[in-house]
Amino acid sequence: MNVEQYTPFTDPVFKIEDETLLALNDKLVIDIKNWRLESEGVNKSNSHGAWHSTYDLQRRPQQSFKQFWERIVYIVGELVKKINPEFDLKNYAAVSQAWANVSPKHSFNAPHRHPGFTLSGVYYVAIPEEINTKNKEGVIQFTDISCRQMISAKELFKPFGATSFGVMPKPGRLLLFPSDLLHWVTPHSSEHDRISIAFNIGFRSHEEVNSFK
Repeated sequence: MNVEQYTPFTDPVFKIEDETLLALNDKLVIDIKNWRLESEGVNKSNSHGAWHSTYDLQRRPQQSFKQFWERIVYIVGELVKKINPEFDLKNYAAVSQAWANVSPKHSFNAPHRHPGFTLSGVYYVAIPEEINTKNKEGVIQFTDISCRQMISAKELFKPFGATSFGVMPKPGRLLLFPSDLLHWVTPHSSEHDRISIAFNIGFRSHEEVNSFK
């Protein structure tokens, strides 16, 4: 597993290329397309015909989804150690949600965050080849929401961090980032669908979890 870290502002964005996940893509495409046929999905940040599944991918019976989620849990555990070796997962209970996205021509995801969670992620299952040859279509964009956006000549501070940052999609690529980081997905003009899986993971103290019981 190869992990590369981007730090465009105070919040890191982690790009992970993982062969184990990549090997699941063909089966994931089939299971996601079948899911779409049987479910209308939900309306969230998805627009212009983009399909957003319900939030239970990690609990569905399909083998590809089970294998995908097992690998995500492993990768997140390893990443937590890299981010902060003193953060002991045994002291926390994890809550999660995961969903599939199918984005046809001209669809996009409006700017949004995922409040109430710790880490969010997106994994690219199928990306039309022509997307990466066209002016950054279907790109996930991250934005710094600090007050620096409101000053004049903010370019002066460019060496200290970006105010926006984009990552090109690629099959087998996983991005992980803080859940409160504002992000959106630009439209694409391909006749083929852009397919991804997104998820949120929250770490909560055992006391916090018990208080809801």
